[in-house]
Amino acid sequence: MLTGIPYIEVIRKVLRYGYKRVIKPAYNSGGLKTRLFSGTYLHLLRKCPVPVWLMKIPKSGKFQRILAPIDIGHDEDNELRDALSLQILELGSSLAITEFGEIHIAHAWNAVGEITLRGGHSAHEVDNYVEEEKMRHCRWVEELYQKATKHLGRDALQYLSPQLHTPKG
Repeated sequence: MLTGIPYIEVIRKVLRYGYKRVIKPAYNSGGLKTRLFSGTYLHLLRKCPVPVWLMKIPKSGKFQRILAPIDIGHDEDNELRDALSLQILELGSSLAITEFGEIHIAHAWNAVGEITLRGGHSAHEVDNYVEEEKMRHCRWVEELYQKATKHLGRDALQYLSPQLHTPKG
C-alpha cells in the first residue's frame, strides 16, 4: 500500500523496481472532462519514464476491439522505433487473443511540406511526392507487420486477422 501523491508514488515504484510500462484503468466517474483530463492521468503521461497505457474498462468487461497505434516517427533510431511499435503490437495482440476480440493496427501519415510545395511546384510533382510518401509509410507498416508475424507467430496473427489502417492525416 502506497501513501502520498498517486502519480509520484507510481513513478517511484517504476524506478525502484524497473518496470517496463504502467497500465492504468481509466475509471468512468464523472463527466467526459473528468475522465480525459484527470490530473493523475496527465501527470503520469507527461512525467512517467516508461510508457503509460490508460485503459477504459468496458461495461461488459470484455474488450471487443483493440486499437494498436504505431508511428514511424522522425528519429534516426529505426531499431528503437520498431521495438516500441512491436511492443505495442504484441500487447494489443495478446489482449485481443485473451478477450477473443479483434485488433486494428493504425498508422496515420502525412507528406511533410505538402501544402508549401503546392504553392510553388506543379501539381503533378507534388502528387508524385505525396504518393511516394504514402507508399513509404505503407511499406513500413507492412514490414513491421512481417516482423510481428515472426515475433508473435503466424498462427496467432492469422487467428486475429488484424485490420491495417493507414489514413493520411
